[in-house]
Amino acid sequence: MVVSLDDLKFDYEKHAEKFFHKHEDIREAFRNAVLKIINRDNAAQVNTKPLQGILKGYSRIAIGSYRVIYQISTL
Repeated sequence: MVVSLDDLKFDYEKHAEKFFHKHEDIREAFRNAVLKIINRDNAAQVNTKPLQGILKGYSRIAIGSYRVIYQISTL
């Protein structure tokens, strides 16, 4: 099953929402990278890394010079 952006719900912390509001290009790149990971479509091209320690369960993704910490969960 192929997932589209319409199938996903993104919840952002307040400071992340402010940042993404100012940087729509980074938001779109992040959303598209997450979509690639979920669909396993060129996922190897996405620069992501699982985090350890107190952030275990989260991953970080590189979008240009920015790093976004995220967690994918199902409903």
